[in-house]
Amino acid sequence: MKQVGVSLWVGATAISLRSAGENNKVDVLNSPVTRVVKLLTDLKSGVEKDGRAEQQSYDKYACWCEDTLSRKAQDIEAAKQEIDALQTEIEHLEGVLGSGSAEIAQLKKDIAQNIDAAKEAEAVRRKDWQDFDATKK
Repeated sequence: MKQVGVSLWVGATAISLRSAGENNKVDVLNSPVTRVVKLLTDLKSGVEKDGRAEQQSYDKYACWCEDTLSRKAQDIEAAKQEIDALQTEIEHLEGVLGSGSAEIAQLKKDIAQNIDAAKEAEAVRRKDWQDFDATKK
């Protein structure tokens, strides 16, 4: 009987397959170890492919996050400037409103004085007319 030896490398480990003779040949291509090696190799390539796809998705999301954060930072800065401008305008308009209220109050006094003066003038004209009418008769 002749010993036949076949060595198969799996990773860093050598696996030796030996047969007791020609009648008991080992089918190396369909052996369980070869199938396991093929499954592990396929699994490795699948995991690497999934990893690349996940990395692309992550990179796309990270890019979107950076763009969004940048845009939001610009929006916040613009809003702060607008708040300052609007606060200044509010203060200005409050001053205008205060002076307008004072002017309205003064105009109401003036109107009341004008009405009183008109009543007095009407009373004086009515008395003068009555005096004229009495002297005429």
